Formats: sequence, C-alpha cells, structure tokens
Amino acid sequence: MLAGNSGMDPFSYGYNQATSESEYMNATTLVTTLVDMISRNGSLLLNIGPKSDGTHPHVEIDNLREAGKWIKTHEEAIFNTTYWFWKAEVKGNATNVRFTQTDDAFYILSLQKPADGKLVVEAPIPILKGDTMSLVGSEDGKNLA
Repeated sequence: MLAGNSGMDPFSYGYNQATSESEYMNATTLVTTLVDMISRNGSLLLNIGPKSDGTHPHVEIDNLREAGKWIKTHEEAIFNTTYWFWKAEVKGNATNVRFTQTDDAFYILSLQKPADGKLVVEAPIPILKGDTMSLVGSEDGKNLA
C-alpha cells in the first residue's frame, strides 16, 4: 500500500509564521493529492499544524473546507473504493486520469479539466451491455448512457 505524508505548510509540520498564505497547500492540490493516493491503493496522512494557542491559520481552514465541498460532492468515487489496476493513457490533451472502483461501480477521475471539454481515455474500461454511465457531482445527475 502506498502512503503519502504531507503537510499543508510545505516547510513545516507545525505552524510556521514565516510561511505566506500563498505557499500553503490549496484545495485543488489537496483534492488532487487525495485522488492520486486512493487511486493507487494508498492512504494520505495530512498534517494541519496548529499555532501555539491551538488555533489553525484561516488559510488552512478555508482550503480544507473548499476541498471538503468537492469531496462531499464526489464521495461515492472516493470513500469505500479501491484502485483499479490499469494505468490510463489519455489522447489529445495532458489530462491526468485516475480510476477507482467498488463491487457495483467504476469511476474515472480527471485531475484536470480537459482544455477542449472532451476526455478520451485509452484503457479497457469495464463497461458491459446494459450498464449506464452518469456524471458524478453534476447538479442534474446527467446520465451519459
């Protein structure tokens, strides 16, 4: 199993007053790191070092809340899933793709929004006759089948 150990402050596992707000791990990096770890059968240990008075810098709290919104919307592709053995090849753009799965579902997670709005994945996706596809996290649950 792969394990990632990271701190929101790139220079310290505790609070470092010399770290500027722009240097903290942002929500996009948090989500990308989490998806990358779980899609490779790993786990993520994220350190959020408090100040000496026990409070946390507001930048950490804000970034965690923003990442949490994405995670909540996409939780079925994140929680209680496992990795899929295949590494994706993506044509036509530089999008990074990861896979997760459950006994009943298969998920494709793109770590970047495709520049042209289309994602072409070259992998033997396990779609069987009668399966349906839907867009996780879409407001209308758009069915793609």
